[in-house]
Amino acid sequence: MTNERAFLCLTEKCDIYFEDSLISKERIVQKYAEFIASSICSNERSSSVALHTGSVCFDIVSFLMSALACISLDQTDPDEIISALSDGEMVLYKNERYRWRGLETMNDQLYMNLEQDGRGKNGLFVRKCLVETNKGLIKPYNGTSDVTDGRGIKKQKSNRSDFISYITGKDESDIPGVTGVSAVIVADRASFDRIQKGLRISYNDKNISLLEIAPASYYTDGDESYQFGSNPSKAEPVLKIVGKVSVARDLVLDKRGNKTIGLIVVDSETASKGSSELEDLLSRKSLKFTLISMGIDSENAEIYISDEKNFIFACTKEFLLHNSKPTMVSNPITDELDRQIENIINSELSTEVVDGGCSWEMYKKIRNALFVIRQSDWDEERKRTLLFRRTLCLIFLSLPYSR
Repeated sequence: MTNERAFLCLTEKCDIYFEDSLISKERIVQKYAEFIASSICSNERSSSVALHTGSVCFDIVSFLMSALACISLDQTDPDEIISALSDGEMVLYKNERYRWRGLETMNDQLYMNLEQDGRGKNGLFVRKCLVETNKGLIKPYNGTSDVTDGRGIKKQKSNRSDFISYITGKDESDIPGVTGVSAVIVADRASFDRIQKGLRISYNDKNISLLEIAPASYYTDGDESYQFGSNPSKAEPVLKIVGKVSVARDLVLDKRGNKTIGLIVVDSETASKGSSELEDLLSRKSLKFTLISMGIDSENAEIYISDEKNFIFACTKEFLLHNSKPTMVSNPITDELDRQIENIINSELSTEVVDGGCSWEMYKKIRNALFVIRQSDWDEERKRTLLFRRTLCLIFLSLPYSR
């Protein structure tokens, strides 16, 4: 199965839920997934821009596709992970810590030796696991604990290998337990946290979360990182979330750890503040794919559309008339998406000339109020709504009216 075909399985063979609302049946969501799949799976380095309706659905698909891109484009295989292990190195196997004690051939079959300390009067315990069927379950343990058991590790079954096998067609034993590449995502921390908590993928009567597919952390200035959810093996994050373009640049240029192959920007305000650094990042040839995704009404959205961007997705009136359909599954998320689509389709631009009446003091008041709102920690949807209402209110208050 090709990488692009695997990507499309996400909406064709799986159901994507956000906060218990099914979103993947909507035509515009599927079109966006197709757009990202075709750009990321291009034989050449891809640079893409998406100007969408402002719905959270587009950020959800962007995050999911970036995780799948890292898995699909990663060249790491389980045999490489095993061959790189040193005797005595701590590893994770089925949610328990072991010491790696090498390989052993028995009855013409290759086995892994995994050692745990004994309990009470019991001596060392060595588990022998068949390499062929268990190699994908071995993860190097990067934590600080030297206790060889499952203490401190959340007991939960992960469907990661099963899910990746389902959408890619690969055998589970050929899927490595860790991913050797990463993507940097410029996004609001609270917005990403809300999405990773509310996102659920249903497939083949099973469920999986975003963090099960790819561990994620938030990075600040000074290389400080804060982990989202659980990460039992303390593996390096595959999704690296940042709130500043300057931090994104540091991570892309960092030669340590897993290689950064992608850059996704979904925070238009942050992109605007770091526009000069962002342009430099977007031209980095080391990045296999870049994507700027923001609402079509975002400030300065048009500056990111250029001849250098070889993939463009724009929710214009004409595009939506040809590529959107009535809501397939009605719920709070899709109903909001439908309202946004209708607003764009039915929007009309007209010019009204009014007499002067807005003083310099009133103009400064409007500008300062909008700046405070724009710098707030509210989510982007609330900020857009309030900015629009606040602007209209202050303008109308400043207009002269005849009695």
